[in-house]
Amino acid sequence: AGITRDTKEPSGGVIVRDVLLTAADGSTSRFRQTFHALDGSSMETSLMRQTTEGWVPTFPRSERLIMKRREG
Repeated sequence: AGITRDTKEPSGGVIVRDVLLTAADGSTSRFRQTFHALDGSSMETSLMRQTTEGWVPTFPRSERLIMKRREG
């Protein structure tokens, strides 16, 4: 599989990374990752995939992951 499109679009303080993957058989899958600053040392991100029902978490609880800057 290869990445055929990777875009970053600012939208109201949120960065959206939209990825379209194409498999060897020509089938495609769409994934989306968002980044949103919470404060000066932490950020929220989500990892979602598109299905026929809409956007769902790529893995359990991946719709809201908190990243924190390490001290030092």
